[in-house]
Amino acid sequence: MRLIDTKTLHSQEFTGPKVPRYAILSHTWGDQELTYQDWLYVHEQSPKRWGWTHIPEEIQRLKSTAGYTKVVKACEYARQHNSNCQWLWADTVCIDKSSSAELSEAINSMFEWYRRSEVCYALLVDVPPLSRDELARCSYRTSPFRRSRWFRRGWTLQELVAPWSVVFLSQDWTPLGTKSTLAKHIATITSIPESCLSGNWDRIREQTSIAQKMSWAAWRQTTRVEDQAYCLMGLFEINMPLLYGEGAKAFLRLQQEIIKQTADLSFLAWQSKRTQTFARDHFIHWELPTLAVSPSRFSSARHVGLRKTTEILATKRVFIANTGTFIHRPLLATLDPSFVFAPLNAEALTPSQSSRKSIWIPLVRDGQSQGFTRSSFPASTVFTALRPSRCAFYKGEPWETCLLPLYEPSSRRHYFRKGFAQTPSTKLVPSHRQVCILPVFASQSPWAEISESYPPFGQNDPLLLPLAEASNQIYHGIMIFRDRGSSTWNPAHFAAHFLVIFDHEGDRPAYWNVKSVFRKDAINAASPADLKSICHKVTDSILARASRAMSTEAKLVARVGIQSINHERPPVYGCDGDGGRYVIPPRLLSALQRLKRDPESLVLQKAAERAVFVEFDSHWYTFRSSGLEQSSFNTYVNLAMVGAVPGTNTMEAHQNWVDPLMEWQFELMERDSDASQD
Repeated sequence: MRLIDTKTLHSQEFTGPKVPRYAILSHTWGDQELTYQDWLYVHEQSPKRWGWTHIPEEIQRLKSTAGYTKVVKACEYARQHNSNCQWLWADTVCIDKSSSAELSEAINSMFEWYRRSEVCYALLVDVPPLSRDELARCSYRTSPFRRSRWFRRGWTLQELVAPWSVVFLSQDWTPLGTKSTLAKHIATITSIPESCLSGNWDRIREQTSIAQKMSWAAWRQTTRVEDQAYCLMGLFEINMPLLYGEGAKAFLRLQQEIIKQTADLSFLAWQSKRTQTFARDHFIHWELPTLAVSPSRFSSARHVGLRKTTEILATKRVFIANTGTFIHRPLLATLDPSFVFAPLNAEALTPSQSSRKSIWIPLVRDGQSQGFTRSSFPASTVFTALRPSRCAFYKGEPWETCLLPLYEPSSRRHYFRKGFAQTPSTKLVPSHRQVCILPVFASQSPWAEISESYPPFGQNDPLLLPLAEASNQIYHGIMIFRDRGSSTWNPAHFAAHFLVIFDHEGDRPAYWNVKSVFRKDAINAASPADLKSICHKVTDSILARASRAMSTEAKLVARVGIQSINHERPPVYGCDGDGGRYVIPPRLLSALQRLKRDPESLVLQKAAERAVFVEFDSHWYTFRSSGLEQSSFNTYVNLAMVGAVPGTNTMEAHQNWVDPLMEWQFELMERDSDASQD
């Protein structure tokens, strides 16, 4: 390690434990940077065997450059403000870049050099002196501090995280503050948590995941493509040779080295920029590589953390072979046997850290090799509030899963069907919107299947199931589940009613809910026409209950279009599947949200979950059609977990259960049925 004497400005080399205390300079490179040979030449330290002649004019020219002035001022500042540091390290003049061996050694050691420094001086050459009020607003977008190039360069990431102490200096070497005093602003600018700016690397290493550290570099840039990987080597404690000229393969090599040393699977939690191609009755997704192609793919992983359980310790090591990357994870099935989800041993915290989300990656089985490729649908990494561990069928048993070796986005694509049957009831109406459900089962293969539904779904294992469009804002549907392999219905079958209401603008779901519906005699004898009637009546009851809960009941009922509300006949809001134009007022949406949190509703929901449950995710995926005919529509997709609570008989517990709110509906349906028979 070479250091510069802050008094004499001479360079001296140290090895092993003989390295003295030193300060270190962090900066962004300009056009007039000096090299190691230039520094020796200026101070006449060049060995005679080099045959150099020291020309005064040339020395004066080098001393007048901005690169030389920067290092000299850093020595002066260190000498004046830190009496313990007689030495300074600067990357421009302390590394002989003409030697590839020395350059490789320096880059592999650089993180440790910053970590062992007494103090790091971060020079922001594009930031003028700031007043106290300006420093209080330095995280604002218009602040020159936030807009400094120093916060956007790849190499300065380790120069921020590794040292215990960092002093920020303006362009005229006026102190702006330290890493500890500006920690809150720096965290806002860089998306690095304040707890990771302490300089305590042992604690940082234990508390952060691979994906989270990758996200710190997602928006940073480097001059050379290879440096996107090389500047992160110290952050992950990786040592590997430098091969300038390999391009993006450097980042692939870095990830492969990380995999050898960890059981943290968050390195898979990256997002692709590939889009889906959607048509009316199907969609096309593209194959993705197992590993990310650059740190920018981790831009959404800033809140990904390690799961605080023993699972991370029990997870088998990941290993890479010529056939692919092998991981050991449970698999979650869908209605399509070739499409599964693999939950990772990491979790995502919300910004307020009030809730946690599971992290899944969608996989598509390869029919020939029985390996898997990553899918871009519904996203290359899914952050979901669904918890497979709630289900009795979730054993958590890891399966050896081979992720096939694709090193770049593939041009190969897969074709998946939507569950649209060719019936008038499922056609699109003027809103030009599709709302679909993606059922997920907490087991490697589905333990239940959908026997009937409204709207009717097509055959050939559709992955997505549509909801019927009752009006320009309301979408609903009902699905009857039965034991997989059962050829006939039985009273133990259960049904789930889905309701989705869009906001006034129609660009996002404002309310969504799933309700378990059980009735021994009603469900057992239901026909497709009965399912449509049941679906509409359940939707009626939900809207009516919300309307009754509001103070201005009469006015709001009239606005919704409900003709009558009483306890003898069900209300009818005009949703007959023909695309009504009724407007849902915002206050009714608020009442629906309160209804979901009402204690009575929670009791009913808990009763429904004693054996089986169906629950929505908290996030919708929006896909715009592209490149196909009739492309003026959006498709909205949400996950729905179908599970069974441990310790209960899955079906028998619900044979005679019914929501008291809906008891009168089924009685009315039965009475109407008896009247028609007479």
